[in-house]
Amino acid sequence: MSPAPHIFICYAGPDRPLAIRVHRALDRAGMRPWCDAVDLAPGERWGEAIPRALKQAAAVLVLVTDRWPVVGDEGAGWYGPEEVAIAIDHARRVDPRMVIVPARLDGAGPERLPYGLRRLVEIEAAATDPGPIVDGLSRALERRTRALTSPAVPALNPRLAEAEARIHALEAQGADRAEIEAAISTKIAIKRSLRAGGQLVAGDKIDRYVLAERLGHGGFASVWRAWDPTRKAHVAVKVLHGRWNRDATRVDRFRRGVEQMARLQHPAVVPVLDVSREDGGWHFFVMAWMPGGDLFRAITRADGPLSADEGLRAVLEVADALAVAHGRGMVHRDVKPRNILLDAEGRAKLSDFDLVRALDTTGGTGTGALGTFLYAAPEQLDRPQDVGPRADVYALGMTAVFALSGRQPATMTKWRPDAAVARLPASAAVRACLLRAIALEEAGRPADAAAFAAELRAALALEPATAHRPALVPIAPGAFTMGSPEGEAGRYHDERAHRVRLTRRFLMAETAVTQAQYAALIGGNPAHFQGGPDDGRRPVERVSWLDAVRYCNALSKAEGLALAYVIEGGDVTWDRTAGGYRLPTEAEWEYAARAGAATATYAGDLDIRDANDAPVLDGIAWYGGNSGSAHPKAVDSSGWPGKQRTHGRASTQPVKGKRPNAWGLYDMLGNIYEWTWDRYAAYPESPAGAPLADPAGPADGADRVIRGGSFYNWARRVRSAYRVTRSPGNRYRVLGFRPVRAPRAP
Repeated sequence: MSPAPHIFICYAGPDRPLAIRVHRALDRAGMRPWCDAVDLAPGERWGEAIPRALKQAAAVLVLVTDRWPVVGDEGAGWYGPEEVAIAIDHARRVDPRMVIVPARLDGAGPERLPYGLRRLVEIEAAATDPGPIVDGLSRALERRTRALTSPAVPALNPRLAEAEARIHALEAQGADRAEIEAAISTKIAIKRSLRAGGQLVAGDKIDRYVLAERLGHGGFASVWRAWDPTRKAHVAVKVLHGRWNRDATRVDRFRRGVEQMARLQHPAVVPVLDVSREDGGWHFFVMAWMPGGDLFRAITRADGPLSADEGLRAVLEVADALAVAHGRGMVHRDVKPRNILLDAEGRAKLSDFDLVRALDTTGGTGTGALGTFLYAAPEQLDRPQDVGPRADVYALGMTAVFALSGRQPATMTKWRPDAAVARLPASAAVRACLLRAIALEEAGRPADAAAFAAELRAALALEPATAHRPALVPIAPGAFTMGSPEGEAGRYHDERAHRVRLTRRFLMAETAVTQAQYAALIGGNPAHFQGGPDDGRRPVERVSWLDAVRYCNALSKAEGLALAYVIEGGDVTWDRTAGGYRLPTEAEWEYAARAGAATATYAGDLDIRDANDAPVLDGIAWYGGNSGSAHPKAVDSSGWPGKQRTHGRASTQPVKGKRPNAWGLYDMLGNIYEWTWDRYAAYPESPAGAPLADPAGPADGADRVIRGGSFYNWARRVRSAYRVTRSPGNRYRVLGFRPVRAPRAP
C-alpha cells in the first residue's frame, strides 16, 4: 500500500470492476490512487487501513452510477453514502485541503449523487473511458495546490524576493551591519514603491505574513487569509485600507479595537495572535483563521446550511462574550452575522471590534451612523457616540431574527418589528423575547447582553429548569466478554472477542439525551428532526463529540458536581477522580448494552433474513427495518432494501418506545448512535490472558468510537458488539449520546 495515497476511490459494491479500471488509469497518470479493491493487503484490517488511507488522501473520488445505493444499503461498501456525507462535512469544517470530486458515469442522473455532493463541481464520463476522470482530477489537484500549499500564495514580486534573498545571504555571511541595514532599506523602498497605489494583492508580504486570499472587505479594512512561516499555519490578517494609513483618528480607532478584542480573551471572541503592527505604512493585526467562515454564509448557503437552532446557539455564544465586554464597560457597536465567525468545530467567535466604544471615553466619533444599517439600533443611527449595551442587544436580537428566518431581515423590520417577529418559526416565548430585544425604544430592551442571554435561554427551555436531569440507572461492576464470536451473524472483523472487567460502579442515563433535556440545559436544539408534536422526547442528534463533552460539564455544573473534563480549545482531558457527568467508555457502553447477555442483542441472536429484516430487533430497537415515520423532517427510505416493515420515509422515534434491557436501559440499540469516550483502535491484547481492567481506548488518535446503530441502519449494525469511528467534530442526524457519572459519595 502506498504510504501517501493522493486519491481515495469511493464506489458502490456492484461497481468494483469499474473502480479497479479507474484505479489503473489514475495509476498510469501518476496520481497514486488508493482503492480497497486493489490496495487492501491480505490480512489488513479495513477499520484501520481505510481511515488511514482517507486521512492521507489529497482527494476523494466518488464513482456514481445508477447502481449507487441509497443510505443504509449494504451494497455501498465501506465508504458508502453515509461516509461520503461525513467526509464532506470534514472537508468543509476541518480540513479544507481535501478535494471531493463526484464522477457521474454512463449518464447517471444528478439525483443519484449522495447528499452534499450536488453543489460540488462534478465530472461526467463513460465507464469505458476514464480519461475525463483523470483530466478532471488533475485540474482539481492543481487548484488545490495553488490555493493551499505553503506558502499558499502566488510568488512575491521578483524585486522584493531578490531583496529578501540578499538580506538572508548577507546575514549568513556575517556581513557588516551597515551593509545589512542598507539592504533592509532597499527592501523597504521596494515595498513602498510596490504599494504606491494603495492596493494589496495576493502574494504581497506584510512583515512575515504572506497574503493568500482576501476573505472580506469593508469600508474600514480588509481581512486576508495569510501564511505565517513561523507558525507554519494559515492566519487571518486584518489590514487598514491604504487611504486611512495617515488618518490618525482611524489608525487610533483601529489600534484601540484590536487591543480591546485581545483584552477580552473569551472563548467566543476570535483570538488575537499579533496586536497592532505597522509595516511599510500598512497598519495591521493578526488573528486566528476561522475555517468555518461567517454566520451569514453558514446560514444562507444552499448546501447544508446551519439550522435555526444552530444559529441561535451561535447568538447565545456571542451574547456570553458580549456580557463580559459589557461588564467591563465596552460596547461593540457592530454586531452582525458577518462579524460572527465559526471555527473548525462550528463554534461562534465574535470579531471586528473596530467600532468598539469604552464607556469611559468619548467614543471616537462625533457624527455619522456606525455599523450596518439593518443591525444597528435606531439610536445608533442618530448618536453613535452615546450608545450603550442596549445597542448591542438590538444587534443580537436582529441577528437572532436572521438565524430563525434564514434570510436578511427586511428594512421594514426596523420600524415594524412586531409584524416581522410574528412570522418567525419559533415559540411564543422566543418571539416575545426577540420582540423586546429589537424594540425601537432602547428602554424597552434588556439592559445588557447578559440579561438578553438569560431571557432567550429561558424562552428556549421546553420544560421546567429541572428537565435537563436524566433518570439514572445504577450499573454494578463485573466482567464480560467484549466483542463478538466469529460465528455471530453480521459480525465485522474488528470485534475480536476478549474478556474485560469493570471494577467501578457507575450510573448511566436511562435514555439518550432528549431534545427537551438538551434545550433546557444548553438553550438551543441542534436536532434535525424538529417540527413534530413529540420532538422533546426524541433523542437530540447532530451533536458532535465535543458538544457532548461540553454538555456533560454543563450538567455537572448544574448539579454541583466536580467537572469530569478539562477543555482547552479542542483538547479534552478526563479527570478520572471527578464525580461529574461524562461519556461512557466503549467497554462501559457495551457492558451496559448487554445487561448480562452474551448474545448479539440483549433479546437474543440475530436471524438476519434481509438487509433490514431481523425480527428480534422489532421489539427492542428502531432500525432501518421498522423506523417508518410521518415526521415532517423524515428522510426518504423508499429505496432501503429488504425492510421488515414497509415504509417510504423514516426518522428517529421518541425514547422509551421499545422494551428496555434487563438493567432498565432503553434504546441502547438503534434510534441513534451514541458517542463514547474512546479513540478508535484495534482491541488490545489481554496480559497473560487476564481480563482487561477498565479499558478506555488509546491515548492518541483523532477519531472517536460510536455505538449502537441507528434508525436508518441495517440489521447487522444494530448489535451490542458493533463499533465504528467518527471525527469528534462530526454532527449528523444519527449522532447523539448518553452520559454516565460516578455515584455520589455517601
